[in-house]
Amino acid sequence: QLLAQLALAMRQQLRGGDVLARLGGDEFGLMAFHVDAAGARALAERLRECIEALMFVWQDRTYTVSARIGVVVVDQQEPTLKDLLAWADTACYLAKELGRNRLHVFSSGDDEIARKRRDMSWAQEIRRAIEQNRFVLMGQRISATDDVDDEHLELEVLLRMLDADGNLVLPGAFLPAAERFGLMRDIDRYVIQAAIGLLAGAETEPAQQTRLSINLSAASLQDETLIDQLKH
Repeated sequence: QLLAQLALAMRQQLRGGDVLARLGGDEFGLMAFHVDAAGARALAERLRECIEALMFVWQDRTYTVSARIGVVVVDQQEPTLKDLLAWADTACYLAKELGRNRLHVFSSGDDEIARKRRDMSWAQEIRRAIEQNRFVLMGQRISATDDVDDEHLELEVLLRMLDADGNLVLPGAFLPAAERFGLMRDIDRYVIQAAIGLLAGAETEPAQQTRLSINLSAASLQDETLIDQLKH
């Protein structure tokens, strides 16, 4: 019901020929034709104000609504749809960084700014995850294609992180930031200690031994103190 009311409110701010669509979840996209950067910003500001003015009533309760808006001016030669959506997403991200209920117009340097801010945010989240024990180890079985060895259970250790809400985060999201901010050695040590703890507490059949393969970063392989720490 809220999304329907928002759509009706935003349609009242559009000009003839503008195209408004819901992209998914609580995300909307607006394609405005024949407008320059100043006109695009003015249109986006009108949308922001109309959303802010909307009082949503649901089950005898009243809610205020706000939005972050990213603006992309299509002034380059033949950008792809993928480029436009990526730029709009970056602009929305930077609008959120500015605070609630803001808008931001994308510029050529924003991708690098957004990447650095995302990396800094991930670095902080990684440190908290280590402190709060929010990493999860998963095992992927390693099996020979020509001979089955029933005496050994061999697993490759895979890493996942839990966010603050308990959702699993894939390594592709946080490991690049960990590499840039020098956190890979801390993560590797966490994985090693957790894996050893799992082996120590594993309940396996007497005839079966468990082997774990752990992927280590280049930073850990270059660390001369790693072997001594493993021994202890």
